[in-house]
Amino acid sequence: MGGRTSATVVQRAAFVTRARRTETRRATLTFREWLDHWLELCASRGLRATTVASYRTMINLHVDAALAAERLANVTPAMLDDLYGRLLRDGRRNSPRNRGRGLSPRTVRYLHTILKRALEDAVRLGSLISNPASAASPPSPRASKPPVFRVWSPAELGLFLQVARDDALYVAFYLAAATGLRRGEVLGSGGSTSTSSGQSFRSSRLSWR
Repeated sequence: MGGRTSATVVQRAAFVTRARRTETRRATLTFREWLDHWLELCASRGLRATTVASYRTMINLHVDAALAAERLANVTPAMLDDLYGRLLRDGRRNSPRNRGRGLSPRTVRYLHTILKRALEDAVRLGSLISNPASAASPPSPRASKPPVFRVWSPAELGLFLQVARDDALYVAFYLAAATGLRRGEVLGSGGSTSTSSGQSFRSSRLSWR
């Protein structure tokens, strides 16, 4: 009987020690420290490297130093809302050309999605009691929809190419229409390729063979 009692006391003492360590860790862990740890978790779970790199870039660019230095347990919905508001107003402040312009609602909502996932994992793993991002107010899904651009119909594209046949850039126009290459690829990519009609070209020279 005495042995069982001693074992129970040891187990309880171990539990209390772990609980105290958890509380200490919870009290001292910063938001940035958790985000760095979470990115490592994402990589170890098998997320694609490009996805983890995208998360890391968004965090590095847009979570400012003051918020990053906050204790994880002290991060509030209001702090996140303040961050989102500043990014919408002046989120491109690091770019000289775009200084004074805000990020798009789509980009800010993407950042919110990343932070919410990171904080959900903090709750799940016991580093946080509740998720402040769940009560934050990011841009709405409707406001975050990508812009929709009207594209030409095949008939309209054919008419354009017919009218532009004598233009000095006709080859570039035809190349873009036939292959779907973007402007930079049309003007700068090397190598040969073929159109659906079998004509081949070297795109860096914009000339037909």
